[in-house]
Amino acid sequence: MKQIITTACICLLAMPIFAQTLHIESGANVYISGPAEVNGVKSNTPTLFVEGDVVNNGLLSNSGELQITGNITNNGGYASSGDDVFTGNATQTLNGSFNNDVGNHFYNLVLDKAGTDLQLTGHISVAEGIYLTDGVLVGNGNITHLENDATTALHSTAPSGSANNYINGILRQDIATGTYVFHTGDAVHNNQKVTVTFNNTGSANYMDVSYNSAGAGPTVVNACGGVYDKQSGTWSLTPDGVNGTYDYSITLDAGGLNLAAISPSVYDGILKDGIFITNPCDHIAGNNTVSGLNSFSDFKKVSTINAVLPVTLLYFNGKKMSSYDELNWETSSEINNNYFNVQKSTDGTHFSTMTRVNTKALNGNSQVPLHYTVNDNSPLAGNNYYRLEQVDIDGQTSYSNVINLIWDGKAGDVTLSPNPAGNTTTVSVYSDKAAAGTVKLMDMSGRTVKLIKVNYEIGYNTIDLSLDEFAQGNYQVNVYSNDLLLKSLKLNKH
Repeated sequence: MKQIITTACICLLAMPIFAQTLHIESGANVYISGPAEVNGVKSNTPTLFVEGDVVNNGLLSNSGELQITGNITNNGGYASSGDDVFTGNATQTLNGSFNNDVGNHFYNLVLDKAGTDLQLTGHISVAEGIYLTDGVLVGNGNITHLENDATTALHSTAPSGSANNYINGILRQDIATGTYVFHTGDAVHNNQKVTVTFNNTGSANYMDVSYNSAGAGPTVVNACGGVYDKQSGTWSLTPDGVNGTYDYSITLDAGGLNLAAISPSVYDGILKDGIFITNPCDHIAGNNTVSGLNSFSDFKKVSTINAVLPVTLLYFNGKKMSSYDELNWETSSEINNNYFNVQKSTDGTHFSTMTRVNTKALNGNSQVPLHYTVNDNSPLAGNNYYRLEQVDIDGQTSYSNVINLIWDGKAGDVTLSPNPAGNTTTVSVYSDKAAAGTVKLMDMSGRTVKLIKVNYEIGYNTIDLSLDEFAQGNYQVNVYSNDLLLKSLKLNKH
């Protein structure tokens, strides 16, 4: 059996050298350099090919291309500026130190292994790139640190769900602004890639990414006229910055057995720490992407299963008219539909029903386009968020997209919404300075039945006016700033 045992310095240049084992004794140095191009691609003419194991007790320095079919045990120094290629047909193992904390690292780490594993027994560092050409890097609880923040530093072309070309464990990559595609997974669901686009990294230097199938389903839950699965495995993303300073979007790309376990539906959603940030019951295709996030945690993908859509909504939009908001929507089909609630919000989160619109479909069923229009005659200064709540005959509900119509304010602008009102209405006042404010509710005889004192801040101010103790009828609302009457409005309580 061929062996190379080095007890002094040896330099491997120009011509490829082949060996069955490479054993570097303590105090000895091996320098690998040669004509093989350093590009992360396995060459047919590597600088050094070892058909067996490498044991390094001295210094191994690679600036060419080192190909190995066996295990590497590093008890000394390992410094690379070349391609470190693992080509074995069986499982290979990294033993010892390949961690930059002690000055050891790979440069381009290449897996081209006919679908077998490269196993870690400790943390490893990779300076330039990881090329997952064929095979799986198995962390066994250890971290693979890719110290290059380029968005192209991790190379894999495998589709989500592939049994090869991913990292089974924790991938730590240095980050900057841009779009990163992380190929991580586990032995149950294999490659489950996730895409993250950073607009602001929150001063983070790196991010840890992993995937775990623990608790994966399917576990079905009744929802939105069908059922959905809430157990798709977990993507964990943990950067070292500060929550609240990030700005990023994320796309979860379940595949293979994981996608089959979730459902065949096209309507997806995302759970962040167990809370919906997009919901499959919204019936919006492509809901596996969400943007505008500013904190990190655990993510799951969910989808509806065998859900029969009660209403197929072609669009819901709105436009500002001279003094009111016009809201329009159209359905292409309706099944057992009862009515729509047009809902409004000033913050995009807390909605209340502005008005109810009954379905135009005969007995709630239609297979032809139906168009609906509603006006909000009292838009507020600032943000006016609207959505539709669709209600089935059996009481099930679903929601449309949210739209926002913004009315720019000027000093003294006052609006009242809703009007007519039920038990509550909201007064909106735009002030160009801090001021003392007063809202008076008067009956039609001119008697003040409610008085609210407020302190206006610069910008939009909203005052909730409770009407539950008053009878139905007409009232007058007077709004003051520093005892100056800004506006007198008629209010109808129904």
